[in-house]
Amino acid sequence: SVDLCAALPPADLSSSYSREGTLAHALTTECVRNGEFSADDYIGAVLPECPGYPVTARVASSVNDVLRHVMQLPFGTSEWYAEKRVGVPLDDRLWGTSDLVMLEPDGTLRVEDYKFGWSPVPAENNPQLLYYAVGAWRTLFGSRDDISRVVIRVHKPNISPEPEVWETDVMRFLDFETELAGALVAVEQFPEFVPGTHCRYCPAAQLDRCGVLQKTVIADEQTSITVWETETPAQLGDRFKRHE
Repeated sequence: SVDLCAALPPADLSSSYSREGTLAHALTTECVRNGEFSADDYIGAVLPECPGYPVTARVASSVNDVLRHVMQLPFGTSEWYAEKRVGVPLDDRLWGTSDLVMLEPDGTLRVEDYKFGWSPVPAENNPQLLYYAVGAWRTLFGSRDDISRVVIRVHKPNISPEPEVWETDVMRFLDFETELAGALVAVEQFPEFVPGTHCRYCPAAQLDRCGVLQKTVIADEQTSITVWETETPAQLGDRFKRHE
């Protein structure tokens, strides 16, 4: 639920996984903005996004794997934005922060996404990244009509040294916006919570804010975990964390 998550407190960085992921994202963005091809000089430094937690050699190494690919992009001839909030005019409550979006001179719209966890994240038809593409087009690139293609790359340095790439055409890009509009109408008309394995990514799963999870049995296909109605949402979140 968009409204439910909007009422939650800020993200908790107490988890080592959350802290390391936030630090790696911030470091990658810092290097991209400064045109740096290596993060090694930041080892031991403390970034404003993670006060009290210096950059480790492991984080720098993961970031370097991302920079090896990202810094080959045509920054000098393209319009690009790093760590930028994007949205669509369909609903002000819907927004996201893209890691890197770029519009190249030939009309290629790129979405570069950094995933520093250990869970597989597909690039193909990924709703989050298609949303970033549509949001960037609407918010940052003025809904230009010269988009020729959309290229999405998911960088997962803890899983593979090579990014996963998916390319699609403008029609799929526009169709997704239509699908999103339809989903918004459905949510407004039938505001029903539908628990599932996707709940592992919901902030409400870490807090006792979603009673629906307490009444539902969820079979996690990836980890073969069954969560019974006796478990609280917080316990559910802990289970998913341990098996990621």
